[in-house]
Amino acid sequence: MGTSEIWTSDNSLFRFTESTSLDPSRGQVIVEPAELRRRMIHLQRTTAADDSSPFAAPSLPITPSSPSSTPTDYTTLRSRPIPRDDPAAIPVHLRYALMVAALCNNASVSKKAVDDDGADPNNKNKAKEDKPDAEWKPIGDPTEVALVVAAQKAGVGREWWTGVGPSGPSTSGTTSGFSLRKVHERAFDSERKLMSVVFRAETTPGTETVDLVLAKGAPEELLRRCVAFLPTTEVSSSTSSTSTIHESANPLAAHLAQTFRPAPLTDEFLHLVSAESSRMASHGLRVLGMAMKRAVPFGMDIAMPKDDDPAYAEDGFVFCGLIGLIDPPRAGVREAVERCQGAGIKVVMITGDHVATASAIATELGIMKKGVAGMVRCFLCFVDVVDLRLGVNGTMYHTLGKAFSFRAIKGQELDLLSDEALMELNPFPNVFARV
Repeated sequence: MGTSEIWTSDNSLFRFTESTSLDPSRGQVIVEPAELRRRMIHLQRTTAADDSSPFAAPSLPITPSSPSSTPTDYTTLRSRPIPRDDPAAIPVHLRYALMVAALCNNASVSKKAVDDDGADPNNKNKAKEDKPDAEWKPIGDPTEVALVVAAQKAGVGREWWTGVGPSGPSTSGTTSGFSLRKVHERAFDSERKLMSVVFRAETTPGTETVDLVLAKGAPEELLRRCVAFLPTTEVSSSTSSTSTIHESANPLAAHLAQTFRPAPLTDEFLHLVSAESSRMASHGLRVLGMAMKRAVPFGMDIAMPKDDDPAYAEDGFVFCGLIGLIDPPRAGVREAVERCQGAGIKVVMITGDHVATASAIATELGIMKKGVAGMVRCFLCFVDVVDLRLGVNGTMYHTLGKAFSFRAIKGQELDLLSDEALMELNPFPNVFARV
């Protein structure tokens, strides 16, 4: 699994090349600036052949650019790689999204030196050629590993935020100066469909305490707990350079004052998030939302936040963006599905993914087959098969030309059905999503 792309709340898109590689030095992060995407969407809308198609992309609200006598510098609109050797130059919106990815996370990816002990001496040179210096070893949930690697590839991994490496203080020479440390965590569960952590900036006695609540989870669930988003701002990334940050007694407070300027959620923004989430899911990507907020403890004792402290409640968040994860099917899965279907076995997928993601993957694997144009989340495909069954009296019989139907259903819809109503569904679902 790996990170394919990140969409940030200013409508910029960042694509990761070599996304499944664990080596943070491999691949690039390519940015499609928000203005470029706005113009591309406008072009698609004005040149669309048929907006009435049920499969047409949802129209996005377009904010016209204000008239200006200054010629447009089109070089700034080009897709381009972001600099990974200067984290302070990374776009602010991406930096906050990657803060959530790196810190709301319990996985790690470390570099393990090649060990030739016990190996055949004749093969030592070949081993060094295959693995010149080291191999990367992931520890933890594959989804969280993908998020850790994404942050590392952009140069703002956990070590950059905390100043602490795997074996002690960071030796990389480049950190944020925030010295963040985790003081609380609410683990992910299937009811909430999200995870949150609290990180505190280390401060000297008498200075302001800064606590951040970071959360990731199902976009639709996370949005319900958000009240604001990070809009496009005129703040230059240079305003958050390391030299400026360290002038403050509390570097994180200064950084937030300069770059963290939320705006209230709007219907326009919610429409945009929904469209981007659907776009990612339709390409088979697993989609997570990312959000954060600054919290001020209400109690006198701030040594350790409590689950019931309203300051750390999982609400009042600022939405930062979406992350799309690619998880290629294992080799041989599609062939196994075909063999089962050829034997008259109906293959069913049960997943926690979004229904669009699940449907796209099921279609790729042959579990769902699109047969009727214009149908939404319910496809029919008639195949000529032999269905062998054991009759009531113990005799074998078969039916020819049975109609196989395909449908996806969400967990919320499933909860509304009784067992009897579920069994009467025709066609019976092949894909159960968000369950």
